[in-house]
Formats: sequence, C-alpha cells, structure tokens
Amino acid sequence: MRGIALTVENPHWKAGDWIIDVRHFTGNQLRPFPLFPIALKVVFRNAINDSPEMDNGKRLDALERDFGRIIMQLSAINATLQSMTKLSNPTSPPSTQITGTMMANDTLNAGSKLKPAPPSDFDGDRTKGRAFLNSCELYIRLSPDRFPNELAKVYWAFTYMKSDRAYAFADRAIRHEGKMGYPRFPTWTAFRTDFIWEFFPRNEAQRAITCLETTTYFQGKRSVDEYIDKFKDLVDLSGYTDGLIVVVKFRRGLNPEIQDYIAQMMEGRPGDDNIEAWYSAASRCEENRMANAAFHSSSRSTSYICPC
Repeated sequence: MRGIALTVENPHWKAGDWIIDVRHFTGNQLRPFPLFPIALKVVFRNAINDSPEMDNGKRLDALERDFGRIIMQLSAINATLQSMTKLSNPTSPPSTQITGTMMANDTLNAGSKLKPAPPSDFDGDRTKGRAFLNSCELYIRLSPDRFPNELAKVYWAFTYMKSDRAYAFADRAIRHEGKMGYPRFPTWTAFRTDFIWEFFPRNEAQRAITCLETTTYFQGKRSVDEYIDKFKDLVDLSGYTDGLIVVVKFRRGLNPEIQDYIAQMMEGRPGDDNIEAWYSAASRCEENRMANAAFHSSSRSTSYICPC
C-alpha cells in the first residue's frame, strides 16, 4: 500500500486521485480534525501487485469493493468542502436600492418626530376656511401615526369646530351618525369636499376676475411685497394663465413711479410676458427707492461745520 499527503490544490487532486481520508496537518504529525485547514491523505491500492495469486475475477471484485468505499468517502469529503466554502465565503446581504418610495417613507418617518402646531379654533368664517383646512391637512401629513384611520382624522377636526357655523356643521355630522348608525364622513376626502362647499368663499374665481377688472386690487399705500402677495392670490383664484394678460394687470396695479422706472430700464428690463421677472424687478426697485430715501434723509440731517 502506498500513501502521500497533499492539499486541495495539489495536482494529484486535479488529476483525479482517489481520496480516502481527511486529516489535520500540523508540522510533521497527522492527527484527526474535521475542518479546515486540512491535508488529504491519498492511498493507492494496487490489487494486482498486492495479490499476485488472485485470478482476474477476484481481482476485479476487489477493485469494485475498493472503488465503492472510495466513492462513499469522496461524497463525505465533498460535503465537508462545500460547508467549509460557505463558512469562508459568507453570503453577503443583498444590496438595498434606494427608491423614491423609500425616500418618501423616510420623510414621513422623520416628519412623525416633529411636533407641528395644531390648527386654531374655527368658527365657520368663510374667509378663514381655507387657512383652517390647510392647517389641518399639514398637521395630518406631519403626524400620520397619530391617526389610526380616516375617521379619526375627521373626528379630530371636529374638536376645533367649537362655535357658530362650524359647531353646527360638526353637530349635524355627529347627530347623523347617531341616527343612521354610520358616519356622515367616513373618509377625509368626503369631509374635505363638504367643508370646501360650506366654508370656502363662494364663486372665488368670479370674484377674483371681477376684482382684477377694477382698481380695488391696486397697490395704493401698501408695500410692493404686500401688493405682490395679494396679486398672486387673485391670479391663482381667477385661473389666468396667459403671461401677457397677467403682466398687463400687474403693471396697472403698481404705483406709477415704480412701473415707469421698470418700463424705462435700458438693461435688464423684464419681458412683457414674464410675470416672475416683473415681481423681482418691482421688489428690487422699491428696495432701491427706500435705500435712496434713507440716504437723502441722513444727508439732510448732517450739518457741515466750517473750520474757523
């Protein structure tokens, strides 16, 4: 019987030598050890040389028995090597791809840690209806974990409707549920639709268009920023989208000295259909006028002392 010790990368292994034993290799000694590092002790059996008196049939039977044992041992070694490979090369966790949905969820999770201000009490005044609804919806978006379902959002809004027309609206909804056995507004969308009808100004678009056709929206004694804010609201409610029309109406409402200054600019004059550029130019013009007025005021108040 002949034997040699070799590693997994030994050319004998690659050549197909049969492996029948696994040992831990330390120095010059071999001792049993089931895992890595290992050496493979390969034993070659030559039934022909070891048993010259055996006939060919017996030799073939002996070889078949040896090969059977070798195949079983190879299967066990193969399983051991596979387990060692898994230990030495652990499966890396799957990479996480950041998506828009995940970013949105992270934003919501971050928002849930905030403490937004609750809406003010609402009495049903139509001029304040939009502000109340906006405040409610902003609070709901920043604190989604505080509302287990749609109905909780509606009941929460009712707690701020404590007087006048707003109280009557909430009271009717609660009485409806008591009589019918189901909520008047099962979802926030249903509540929002009725709220807009009851508490938003009626015919907002027509009123805004009418206002823009008169002189009631003109700047007057207001600052340019105040005028711009009110003008933006009117344009949004009216539905005007044509840049030329919007710029013409904005210029009509500006105080004449500001409008004239912008219209006569030699360089940087905003386009006649670019309303955002007109907003910016009007704001800069007022700032320059105020700075110039302050300069002249300080110049007049400074007395010149002639040296004697």
